[in-house]
Amino acid sequence: MSQPICAACHNTLDPYGLAFENFDPFGKWRSLYANIPGTPLVDPSGTLMTGESFTTEQQFMSILTTSPNTLSCVTKKIMAAGLTRSVSSSSDTCVAAAISASAMTPTSKFSELISSIVTSPQFQMQQTESQ
Repeated sequence: MSQPICAACHNTLDPYGLAFENFDPFGKWRSLYANIPGTPLVDPSGTLMTGESFTTEQQFMSILTTSPNTLSCVTKKIMAAGLTRSVSSSSDTCVAAAISASAMTPTSKFSELISSIVTSPQFQMQQTESQ
């Protein structure tokens, strides 16, 4: 990226999209960008801002699924959607951290994460505009 103003975003975002570059817009696997001789091979490799590198989408997914930051982020985003507000107070953050920590076991299921969120005090005690 030759333009510094462009590189600021592209260096952060591109690795996440490029990891899945072998899939065309319809989800079909591809090794070439076009089925034309001489077309360059798809290169799904990249390096994340954490310094972790990958050469395939499987390696990328392994990095994501073993990162505590990923589960923390997913928990906060799902909580925010369920609460219809941001997860920003110290109490929200504390509950989200506890839910993330409990969901970090190798046998945990996504449904358990959702259950933990909807049974949390933040979700159970939220008030509607009419209350």
